Amino acid sequence: ASAKSLFHTDRGNVATDSGPPTVDRLEEMRVLMAQQKDPNGEDFLDLRPAVWVGPIGLGAEARVVVEAEFDFGALTETQSAVAHMFRKPNKVRDIVSTFVDTPRLTGFRWYLFADPAVAPVFEVVFLDGEANPVMEVDERLEFDGVLWRVRHDYGVAAIDFRGAVTNAGGT
Repeated sequence: ASAKSLFHTDRGNVATDSGPPTVDRLEEMRVLMAQQKDPNGEDFLDLRPAVWVGPIGLGAEARVVVEAEFDFGALTETQSAVAHMFRKPNKVRDIVSTFVDTPRLTGFRWYLFADPAVAPVFEVVFLDGEANPVMEVDERLEFDGVLWRVRHDYGVAAIDFRGAVTNAGGT
């Protein structure tokens, strides 16, 4: 039996409309997350996004989409100035409270995560429960100064897919 990846269409956590962050794409992902069911498949978890994660180049666009009062993407170029008076409210305004845009992610894929206190996706574990780094000092007479050795033994694993959704981002 082969294991599925954390993000897989069979898990219902991959958006079908891939591209940069827009009101409609964020709404699709919000719905996907809310429709996740408990491990028995009996009841909806009704999870909500709290964190946006993506490459540094998409972070500003995500903030604009999430923080805008109106959905300006809903108006076409051909609509008159009168249509602009009746702006459509942004249905995903303030959908997330935290943005993590990082140069450590490349390409165009981006993610939404539920509050990790509600639906953790990853778990960090420490060797022998030691959450702090081990620091060792080496003072020798052969040289002036001190040698420091710092070691931090930990591991990270995905523990549940239900609190995360992704958008392939397009090109």
